[in-house]
Amino acid sequence: MGIKTVQTLLTLFILVSLNFFLPRLMPGDPLSYLDNNDPGAGSAMLLTEETRSQLLAYYGLDRPLGEQYLRYLGGGCCGATWVGRSITMPPSGMCCGAG
Repeated sequence: MGIKTVQTLLTLFILVSLNFFLPRLMPGDPLSYLDNNDPGAGSAMLLTEETRSQLLAYYGLDRPLGEQYLRYLGGGCCGATWVGRSITMPPSGMCCGAG
């Protein structure tokens, strides 16, 4: 493997890692903008604890950070993680032409 290839892969790894970790270092929680109890959110929606826990589980945010990161990297190798949640097929079905 050439030095340019190694540099490119390392740069890609760093950028993907920053893309994962920077939002998680920000204050607050990903669902706080939906919660009416957050004064800065400006939302008229009120999430119950049950709904909040269901959303956290759906997006995998209830899992440990290391597991989230590995799933992000694993799904991202085929683009499944970065497609978005509008697709109902699980990433395992999308990954590398499966399903």
